[in-house]
Amino acid sequence: MKLKYDVLWIDDRQNQVSAAQDRVREKLARMGFELNLKLVNEVQNENALKTLFRKNEYDLLVIDYKMQTGARTGSELIKIIRRFCTATDIAFYSSETPSDLRKK
Repeated sequence: MKLKYDVLWIDDRQNQVSAAQDRVREKLARMGFELNLKLVNEVQNENALKTLFRKNEYDLLVIDYKMQTGARTGSELIKIIRRFCTATDIAFYSSETPSDLRKK
């Protein structure tokens, strides 16, 4: 019996996500889970985020910090998401160094 594991992954560079997605899918499969992954590369506004959560419940959110120029950062997205989704775990990542992120 496979259990579904629903993940919302927000990253504007989808091609970089595919390799990690395969590794996560394999690891979860070994533990008896089936990965149901929703990839989002752009969040236009708060209503778009609300719609994502009205239609689905996610077990995990994976969010990139640095989006394309002019877009909200991952931390800004998380602040909005926490207004209507308080209990879901979030994995937050970035290509920036930890010291640079702490400065921000």
